[in-house]
Amino acid sequence: MNSTRRFFIIAALLFLTAPLASHAATPELTARQQQYEKALSERVTSVYDAGFLQLNANYFTGVERSIGEAKNAGDLPTALALEAESKRIASKEALPESDEQAVKPLQKLRATYRVELAKLEAQRTANKAALLTPYLARLKQ
Repeated sequence: MNSTRRFFIIAALLFLTAPLASHAATPELTARQQQYEKALSERVTSVYDAGFLQLNANYFTGVERSIGEAKNAGDLPTALALEAESKRIASKEALPESDEQAVKPLQKLRATYRVELAKLEAQRTANKAALLTPYLARLKQ
């Protein structure tokens, strides 16, 4: 999801929930908010976090497999580039914006990673919207 779209989604959510902040917190409102936050944690945050961890584990496995393939093929520059990527993963650095200088196996792995990450983020947005819509409807009641 691009940053402009993400900004507008966040702005819309803040706009929708801003009037709620001006009302005094009633016990019913507090209970609904706690229910929403619990559901958000269970159905959105934890699902996304688990998927993100799995994606990173799969990416790391793919990089390690590619290192072995490059070494077996005697392709030292590719093996070294992939080992640098493995170190980047271990230090939890973000993917570079551009893959133009990356070796071919790394370009393929990163492209797959980005596609899967976009799917995870889209699912997180959909899950959050599925919770937010009925929550806001109940609050309006």
